[in-house]
Amino acid sequence: MKRRKLRILIITMGGPRQEAIQTMFEHCADRFELSFCPGIPSRLIRTREGFFRTAYEAGLIPLVEWEALQVGLREYPKDPNFFARCLQNVPVTENRHGSLEDKKLHYSVEFWRKSKALNRGRCVLGCFFAHILAMKKLVEENFDAILEDNTRMSPELVASRIWDTIDASEKGGECHLRYYGWLGSLTNIDWVWNVHSIRQKVIIEDGNDDTELFHFPIPADFDNNNENQEHEEKGIIDPSCSNDNNDFVSNKSSTEHTTPGGNAIWGAYAYWISKEGYNALMEKLRHDVGAIVWKGKRMRQYIIKPIDKVMPRQITAAFSRKHIHVTKKPAFFRAPMLTSKIHSKWDPSFCSSTNYQLHRTSSSWSDLWLTEMERRIIDHFKSTGEWITPNQIEEDVN
Repeated sequence: MKRRKLRILIITMGGPRQEAIQTMFEHCADRFELSFCPGIPSRLIRTREGFFRTAYEAGLIPLVEWEALQVGLREYPKDPNFFARCLQNVPVTENRHGSLEDKKLHYSVEFWRKSKALNRGRCVLGCFFAHILAMKKLVEENFDAILEDNTRMSPELVASRIWDTIDASEKGGECHLRYYGWLGSLTNIDWVWNVHSIRQKVIIEDGNDDTELFHFPIPADFDNNNENQEHEEKGIIDPSCSNDNNDFVSNKSSTEHTTPGGNAIWGAYAYWISKEGYNALMEKLRHDVGAIVWKGKRMRQYIIKPIDKVMPRQITAAFSRKHIHVTKKPAFFRAPMLTSKIHSKWDPSFCSSTNYQLHRTSSSWSDLWLTEMERRIIDHFKSTGEWITPNQIEEDVN
C-alpha cells in the first residue's frame, strides 16, 4: 500500500543549515512534504517589544495584556511607570501559580522581570519560543513531526522508520508525545537501551510483545538498578557496540557521570505532540511563569528551563509517562559536531551518544546523509578517536 507523504515542520534560522537539510530531503522528496518555521534569535527578544510580541504569538501572554502593552510601546515606551500605565485597567489572570507576590503581578510583568537579565540564557528562551510556535503550527495544520535543523537521517530508511513508529504507537495506547529521535549521556543511553526500554516497553494491542517503543523514563526509574550493577561500574558500555574499525569509542571523559541518573533522555530535535498534549502544556505555561523560568534559593539570576525538559515533564504531569512513546529505532540523529548555539561544550558527548545509537540500530555514520565537512569530521574520528570541530578541520588543512 502506497503511503501518503509525511508532513515535516523544520525549525531553522535559515542559511547553510536550512540549505543542508533541504538538500538531504531531496533524496527522498517523493515521501516528504517540508515546511519551515523560523527560529527565534536572542537579539529579537532582548527588547520589551520583541519579547512581548514573541510571547504573545507563542500563545503565552493574554490578549488583553498584549493589546494594552501595544498601546504603551507605541505611546510611552520609555516611561519609568510603563507597566503601571499600560495595565492599570487590565485584571490579573486568575488561578495563577507561584508565590503570593508573583500572583499579584500580571503574567507579562512577571515574565519580563524574570527574563530581562538572562544574558546567555536568552538563547535558551529563543529556542523555547521557537518550539512553542512550531507546536502551535503542527496541531493547527496537522504535521507529522517537528525537526530542528541539526538533524541527519538515512534517506533510504527514514520514512519506513517514521511509519513503523506511528503504526506501533497508535496500537500501543493513547499517545500525546512521540519521539522519532533522542539522545542521552553514554551512561544513561546504555541504561535506557539495556534496562529501561525492556522494563517499560509499550505493549501493542495485537499482542505483539516485541515492540520497539518504550515509555519515557522518569527519575524514579533509576531507583531499581540492583539487577544491573554492571551499568554502575566506571566505563562499562555494552561491548556489542565495539568493533575492530574503531567506529565506537567507549572511554569516557573524567567529567562524565558513571552511574545512571539525572535526565535520562535529552533533545527535542525530532518529535510529534498531540493537540491534547499541546493544550495541556500551554494551559500549564499560561498560568505558571515558574514552569518556564526559575531561580533556586542560592542562585543569583533566573534561568530558563529548556524545552526538552519542560515538554515531557508537563505531559507526564497532565496525563502520565505512559502517554509518551520513544522509539528504539530513531529515524533522525544529531549531526556530528554541528556547533550548538546553546551548549557547544557538549558537542563531543552528543556525537559519542549518537555513535552508540547508530551501532545499536545496526547502522553507521556512512548510512546517514552528511555534508562534506561532516564526513571529514567522521573520517578524523575513525582514524584518531577524537571529535573535532569544523574550524579545527580547516586549521589542520591550513
